[in-house]
Amino acid sequence: MLLFGGDYNPEQWDEPTWAEDVALMHEARVNTATVGVFSWSWIEPSEGRYRFDWLDATLERLHRAGVSVILATPTASPPPWFSLAHPDALPVRADGTRLVHGSRDTYCAAAPSYRQAAVRVATKLAERYAGHPALAMWHVHNEYGTRCWCDHAAAAFRSWLQQRYGAAQPGLDELNQAWGTAFWGQRYGDWEDCLLYTSIPACSTGPILLCTASARARELFSSPLRAALRSRPRSGAPERWFQRPVPRRAPRLRLRATSVP
Repeated sequence: MLLFGGDYNPEQWDEPTWAEDVALMHEARVNTATVGVFSWSWIEPSEGRYRFDWLDATLERLHRAGVSVILATPTASPPPWFSLAHPDALPVRADGTRLVHGSRDTYCAAAPSYRQAAVRVATKLAERYAGHPALAMWHVHNEYGTRCWCDHAAAAFRSWLQQRYGAAQPGLDELNQAWGTAFWGQRYGDWEDCLLYTSIPACSTGPILLCTASARARELFSSPLRAALRSRPRSGAPERWFQRPVPRRAPRLRLRATSVP
């Protein structure tokens, strides 16, 4: 069957509009709607307090109309309470400027508090809706690609380098050789010397460091995705699909919809 539809955000409209939405979907022969992409603040209005009444009603309404639901994890848009409680999880630009809350993508994928909160909300959704008859797919996150240069990201980068090259001195020697750090006197004497490329003096960031940091970013972005996939119930749940959207901006992830039994 050809799926035809798009994102649907009923929480952005007043309740009287919802019936009209369904009628217009029927008229346009829409058979699929993606729900909940940016609804974290609606699902978890304060830490640990969840409300699903509006989402229950949305899925039931769409199901009665014959519209299948692609249910999103809302992890691309942490709520304001999260940013206020965990300012260290706000993203930092390459020039060292820490951003403040006020839009989507206000998170660092390496921040432990963000990763834990993302898994918690994804788990709550999976536990509640895994067997819902309207559910056709899971839309996991949204456009992975939010870069960060904070201390969490730098520590994760160094840990990844040690796994790649080896944590002992021979591993650091191999990294220096591979990166050509003898040029311009950039040789590293300790793992703590390895920083994420940021705003630097003279010319531009070394291409090897740039490519290596981008490779690490790809793995960093996909690890919360894998954690969200693991959060689904495994006993008695029917086969569903997890949709992994491709981001629009670098670093690009080659992702596709994957069947998960």
